[in-house]
Amino acid sequence: DTQGRRLSFSPDSRYVMWTTYDEDAPRDNREETMWLANVDGSDARVLLQARRTDAVAWLSADELLMARRISGSSDQQLFTLSLANGLQTELLQVSRIRGLALSPDSRYLVYYVTFEPEVEKNGVWLVDLQNLEQPAQKLPFFGTYRWRDNQSLIYIPFDPDATSHEFYEYDILTKETQPLFPAGTNLTVANNDWQVSPDGRKIVMVAANGMELDGVWVLEIDQN
Repeated sequence: DTQGRRLSFSPDSRYVMWTTYDEDAPRDNREETMWLANVDGSDARVLLQARRTDAVAWLSADELLMARRISGSSDQQLFTLSLANGLQTELLQVSRIRGLALSPDSRYLVYYVTFEPEVEKNGVWLVDLQNLEQPAQKLPFFGTYRWRDNQSLIYIPFDPDATSHEFYEYDILTKETQPLFPAGTNLTVANNDWQVSPDGRKIVMVAANGMELDGVWVLEIDQN
């Protein structure tokens, strides 16, 4: 019984995970319980009970990337959680962190920071989880983003005056940017509702025409 909560499958599809909580409790103070079970529903057990703590992504079939809000501050602590023994390992702590996105190979993490009093801390940042001694790298764009593959991000620059949304690809290794549709899309994404296909060849998006929805569109990315 998941109490109607969404299931998350482990990468090897052996386990399912879900989180339950008291909907009437204040968000900042409610206790959340993370459950883990075999994919057939057997052996359901509590993985973690904590406040203001969320699962970000699966790092592997037996390890999760987690985020915990630090009490009395705007900071969040990122840590790993082992399914085997419950061991927690702190990775880093960042203020006002949002939009966490893990690369397909679980090596790189992208996030954005806004409303930070120290203006230079605002923006989109990239962290190499295998080399945490290296400082986070500020990326040369701000907007919504998705991973295309282990090396490339697709993003839409933030422009409140844009009459259509354009897609760009940023290579995190070469640090080069290129437009994906040089002739333009003539489409506007509704409510940040877009995804990249698993093979990185297509973008699917919900379009808007003014205040009205304009259907689901599939954009083919030129492989040349």
